[in-house]
Amino acid sequence: MPLNDHEQKILDEIEAQFYRQDPKLADRVRTASVGLFSGASTVRAVIGFVIGLAITAYFFAQDSGTPIAALGFVVMVLSAWIGIRGVDRDSSSSGGLNLVGRLRSKWQRGE
Repeated sequence: MPLNDHEQKILDEIEAQFYRQDPKLADRVRTASVGLFSGASTVRAVIGFVIGLAITAYFFAQDSGTPIAALGFVVMVLSAWIGIRGVDRDSSSSGGLNLVGRLRSKWQRGE
C-alpha cells in the first residue's frame, strides 16, 4: 500500500532529522547489507549444520553407529566453518571488522 502525500512528507522529515542527528549511523544503515542470513552460503551452512546434528544424534544413540555419528560431527564442523566464513565475508565487505577481528579486539581490550 503506497503512502499518501502527508505520510510521505512525515517520513521524509523523519529521515532528514535522522541524517542531521547522526550522520555516521545514517550512512552505515544506508550501506549495510541485508542481514546475517541473507547469503545463500550461510543458509546452506545452517541447513548442513542441522543435518549433521541430526545424523550425529541419531547414530550416536545406536551401538554400531559411532563412525557415522563422527561423520555427522564432521559435517557440523564444516558447516559451521562455512557459515563463519560467510559472515566474515559479509561484515568485511560492508566496511566493518570481520568476526575474527571483532573477537580479537575484544580479547585485547579484556572484555
